[in-house]
Formats: sequence, structure tokens, C-alpha cells
Amino acid sequence: MDYSLSSAASEIRFAQRLPGDADTAEYIGKLLLPGDDLTIAVTPNRVTVYLDRRAVKLGKASRFINNYIDRIRSETKRDLDAGAQQINIIGVWHDNGPNNKSFEPYLVQKKDAAGNISTSLYRYLIFHFDHHRSGEKQRLTISEIDGAAEVIDGLKAITEQMIGLDNLPDYVWQNGHPAGVLWCPVPGSDMPPFVYSAVGLKKFRTLTGEALDASGAKQFDAQTYHRTHSSYFGMMAQPTGMAN
Repeated sequence: MDYSLSSAASEIRFAQRLPGDADTAEYIGKLLLPGDDLTIAVTPNRVTVYLDRRAVKLGKASRFINNYIDRIRSETKRDLDAGAQQINIIGVWHDNGPNNKSFEPYLVQKKDAAGNISTSLYRYLIFHFDHHRSGEKQRLTISEIDGAAEVIDGLKAITEQMIGLDNLPDYVWQNGHPAGVLWCPVPGSDMPPFVYSAVGLKKFRTLTGEALDASGAKQFDAQTYHRTHSSYFGMMAQPTGMAN
């Protein structure tokens, strides 16, 4: 199982798991805030906290999660009773001072008795504000899927537009501004998730353009991608703002 977003929703895994024969897929874009990897691993007998992929029993993160053990147990009980051998709640730990600590959950992985692992968007109600589904700012439909590379480039381009690093001074996005987007299929879908950290539209256009120019293709224009490739990204909603 995975213990970080970068592993659970990596580009390589996305490309491997994205089916080539799917007609459409609905995705939710959840803003990715900067922080450390934190995973809560739940089994029928114990709850273990992993910080940066290492099990921890002491420290701020462990103490914070311990305050929610009863809620964690009650919310995961149905899935454990249904046969899940382990449930990983994967997210980001924020430590912004003595009175400003929080855990932002993004994904849930479940492993069954046969060793099969499923990954889905976090939908438990454990922590404060979970019911708000904070950060879910974009929903889109990928249609006529014709290769993972095309879909990945499109999701990256839309992420760059949503984050807008080129228009912000470094100190803003390094101190709490969303750093990227987790793209996750709507609950009930078996499509793979994909996480991408923005680098800025200028750099992204340069990097992607170089790759396309090397193959003789036209320079990539991220700002007009969603218009010229509407067959891949139909029904695209506009971002509704960053604050939540």
C-alpha cells in the first residue's frame, strides 16, 4: 500500500492504469496544500501514523491524530467489517506553529483479503470541516480517451491555470498557497488518481513545448489547450476561487 500522495497518485501509475477504451471519466480537482506526507493506517487491531512514510508513535502529528482515534474507528468500521484488511487515509500534515496544526486527508486506500488495493477520494467524516469538502474547486469530464500522455498534459495545463504561480511572489505560494491539484475520479469509479505540483505556466509551456518540438509537433500552448482539445476535456468548469 502507499503512504504518500506522490506514490498513490503518481504519473507513472496513472499512465499504467488509465484504460484506453473508456468513453468518459469524471474527475474532481482538489487543491493540494504544501506540507508533509502523513498516512493513517487502520487495521482491525490498531491505528498507526506514518509521517513522511515512517511510523511514528511520538511527536506533534501522532498526538494530533490520537485526538481522533474514536472517530477514525467509527468511520472505518463499516469498511473493516465488510472485509477490508487495511485502510490507509493518505494526506498532508500542516505544522504552522503551536496553535495551527492540521491534517488534510485526500485519498483512501483499502486492501481486501485477496490483496487487492483500491484507491478513492477521501469521503469519511473524521476531522473538523470534512463535511465542507474543502479545496474541491474543479470538476471536469475527460472524454474520448486516446492515450494517457494526452490526458496527463491536459490535467497539468489546467492545474497550472488554476494555481497561477507566475502571477505570485515566491513568499506567497511557499507559505500556504495551493501548490498543485489532486485529480481524483468521482466516488464509485475505478479510474486512477493523479497528483501534479505546479511549476508555473511559463516553465510548463517551455518544458512541454521542447518535448513536442523534438517530435516535430507544434509548440504547446497551455492557455488555449482546453479550447483546442475540447474532445478530451468537455464540460470543463471554471475554477471558483482558491480560498476555503
